[in-house]
Amino acid sequence: MKNLTLSIRAKMMIAVMAPILAMICFALFDVLSQRESLTDNRKIHVRQMVETGVSILAHYHSLAEKGQLTDAEARDRAKSVIRDIRYGKGDFLFAYRSDGITEIVGTAPQLEGKQRMDVTDSNGVPYVKLLIEVAKTGGGFVAYSFPRSATDQGDQRKISTAMYYAPWDMVVGSGVYIGDIDEAFRSQLTRVGVILALSISAIVAFSIFLVRTITRPLSRVTGLIERLAQGDREISVPYTEKQDEVGKLARALDVFRRQAITLEQQTGEQRQAEVRNAESMAVERRSIAGDFEARVMDLITGSFASSSDM
Repeated sequence: MKNLTLSIRAKMMIAVMAPILAMICFALFDVLSQRESLTDNRKIHVRQMVETGVSILAHYHSLAEKGQLTDAEARDRAKSVIRDIRYGKGDFLFAYRSDGITEIVGTAPQLEGKQRMDVTDSNGVPYVKLLIEVAKTGGGFVAYSFPRSATDQGDQRKISTAMYYAPWDMVVGSGVYIGDIDEAFRSQLTRVGVILALSISAIVAFSIFLVRTITRPLSRVTGLIERLAQGDREISVPYTEKQDEVGKLARALDVFRRQAITLEQQTGEQRQAEVRNAESMAVERRSIAGDFEARVMDLITGSFASSSDM
């Protein structure tokens, strides 16, 4: 890890992608938790529909007790109303006596009057017996498979609950198909996925644009710094008008460039002055040597002249 070197662009993209990944994980966790919440809400709705069915039985039973209807008429009217109830995606109510005789099946009236206590689904689940037990013990749900309609040849997974209405010894129940919950969940998952994808795309696009506005000028300025270090004083420094950190770096580079040029000029002038001083000193030394030589020659000539006179 010590030798790992990342560019500023890579570091900035990591800083952008890290919260995006966290957002994706949070969204997935939220959606998965909503799957359970969706199932719970459907169960609550089913329970409310069963309570509605029981209240219908209670209503007509009270009419029979008041003498406004005979018991048989009250039962028939109550069963007719319950039989016609539909909600959700074709969900319905059903009812059995506690001995397993079918009283109401909204989508399959041909089953009414039949003994179904020991009927099982395609997986061997005795759902009628279990629903009667659930109703008499005060609640709970039973998972099993059942056709969606009389014309439906295949069983579909379902969860149902039931309540017991003692005055008429009738167990009223209803359920929701798991496929409907799965479809609603997929629809919700698709909606969240689209929103998340659009949001992430917008964030990534904006982040890339923002990163480029930083790294491109920075890369150009650092390239000019390298050229200046290599002795190129003819560089033109851009971005000096910007008021951000890149502008500060560009202005500092321009100052260094001007100082380098000034230093070179001063160095050149100093070298020229040194050359001129050296030349002046050489001329002066030659002049001194010449004077010395002339004086020596004068002395020698004078000496010879004196010798001749003697």
